[in-house]
Amino acid sequence: MRAGLRLRLNRLLGTADWRPPGMSPTAVLIVRHLADPLPGQLAATPTAVRPPIAWETAVQQQLAQLARHATRPYRGHLPPDAIKAAAVLFADEAEMLACLALDAARGLAADRWWWLALRRARPTLPLHEPAHLLRQDPRLTPAILTCLHEWGHTAAIAAILPIDQAVAVLTAVTHACQLPRLPALSPVLPPAPPHPAAAAPAPPWDTFLPPTAVPAAFSATHTCLLGLSLSLTRRAAAVRTAVFQRELLSWWQAASQPAPKTPPHSAPPPAHPAPPDQPAAALTPGISLQTLAVAPRPLSPQPTPIAPRPPRAPTGLARANPAPPTTPTSAKEPAAAAPATAVTASAPQSRPPTAPQTAVYLAEGTFTQLGGIFYLINLMARLDIPACYEETWGLASQVGAWGTLALLAGGLLEPMPGPLQDDPIWAALAELDGRCPDPPHPTPTTHQAAWLAHALPDFRTRLLALLRLNDPAQLVETLLLAQANLHLTTTHVDLVMRLAAISLPVRLAGLDFDPGWQPAFGRVIQFHFR
Repeated sequence: MRAGLRLRLNRLLGTADWRPPGMSPTAVLIVRHLADPLPGQLAATPTAVRPPIAWETAVQQQLAQLARHATRPYRGHLPPDAIKAAAVLFADEAEMLACLALDAARGLAADRWWWLALRRARPTLPLHEPAHLLRQDPRLTPAILTCLHEWGHTAAIAAILPIDQAVAVLTAVTHACQLPRLPALSPVLPPAPPHPAAAAPAPPWDTFLPPTAVPAAFSATHTCLLGLSLSLTRRAAAVRTAVFQRELLSWWQAASQPAPKTPPHSAPPPAHPAPPDQPAAALTPGISLQTLAVAPRPLSPQPTPIAPRPPRAPTGLARANPAPPTTPTSAKEPAAAAPATAVTASAPQSRPPTAPQTAVYLAEGTFTQLGGIFYLINLMARLDIPACYEETWGLASQVGAWGTLALLAGGLLEPMPGPLQDDPIWAALAELDGRCPDPPHPTPTTHQAAWLAHALPDFRTRLLALLRLNDPAQLVETLLLAQANLHLTTTHVDLVMRLAAISLPVRLAGLDFDPGWQPAFGRVIQFHFR
């Protein structure tokens, strides 16, 4: 009888809606103790299908109260008084696992009640092996490492991941993100080449990451893992281009080779032998040729900024072959590296080597009138935009998926009313794209305007056909104008709308279906109707 009652209770509670109203769909709330708000109202009878509405509403209100007063982590750490807190709240699963990895590395995970409560819900979750956390879901690994980097725990990544574990994690990430397999990916480096190798090329992420993003003391495996993770969370569309992947393979082949060593007791012959009557130049006392060959250079406390490379010549497969614009794109200007906690501002037409923080400030949600802009992602995925314009326009590598979405939305809204120009969605798109959100709605560059003039008519025509509309002016009201709460985290973009906001033409066209995991956007994108 007791076992049957437990089964009925589990089935009944499994159908309940536990999420408090207004809470981010991706937030993780761990509650220490939850009392029954309406004792005697929950009847686990054999005919009960779901809990009573009054009981479910009372539970939601109680959880909302706990969430408002919950303890939240700051830069990966919870305050000491969190041990007495009634609830702990994380912005998303990546933030939660990053905090767990730090506590597990310090041996504190088993002493925290919230991790023990999480372990009861997830029995396979390791509390003593932080490296195993990064291998459970490789799609979360880039966001976890990005959190550690932005919190100032970059050096801890190498301590959390020994070289053999880093190899396994890097292999899992490249496979999950559909990146090319890196050759000779093993804990043991291949033997040194018979001849000294040429200077290693710069890693492909140098064009949009600060030169100090990856510590110089990192091994090639740790450098590749962190560089790829930061790139996937900030410029996912660029990582998927053929140019980036070719440069990644080229850099890896050079960086994974050990430094050539000069054999002992032998010196290379001088290029120009000294005349017999002139003595050869003496070496500095105490320094041998072998020492000069293998000793690492000391790290400078103020490293010299590396000038970014000019824009790459776009290559890749395109479905359309428009004439390339006659106005060349401007070269990127170098920018000073900003602290890890600052949000770097950049002009919309240039991408400095620094990258902004993740949009954690939008994890609580922001109201927008233009939630339908995210419906365009489904059509972009069907048409393989921006990848299909990479060869002739360099759209994926120079503009990115979020930048392309902002361009298409701005083009469909032209002429844009004044109130819509200040809508928070433009700042959110700029944050996702790594641009400065001021001004909220930037003016396209010459290169972007030329592409938009070429691609927008066909894109608009396809939208009209899908929605069965005749007047392009109806696109704004039918598709783009949708009141919603927008939530952004390191892994998700969630749009929460009222059930009455469902548009029948949009539903029939399939544009309001959950896009889900979008590698080009580097996020899981979901639409919630409540």
